[in-house]
Amino acid sequence: MSGQCFLITVFVLSLAIAGPAVAQQGCVKDSYGKVTCAPPGGTARVDIDGQVVSGRGDCARNQSGQVICADTPGAGPW
Repeated sequence: MSGQCFLITVFVLSLAIAGPAVAQQGCVKDSYGKVTCAPPGGTARVDIDGQVVSGRGDCARNQSGQVICADTPGAGPW
């Protein structure tokens, strides 16, 4: 029975650790601490001014540090 208790404890602890990480996936905090989430299949990033930029596709920084996001789901910004 102690083996079952150990497995249950490990399972519960893994959910407690992984749960918040999964829930926060695709979400970021701006400079004021407000959490914003990307649309389904999209990406959210914080720009150089601390504001959240999100798109239906992927987001990336260009050479000047601006965040550019794609409007097409699953597409890249370039």
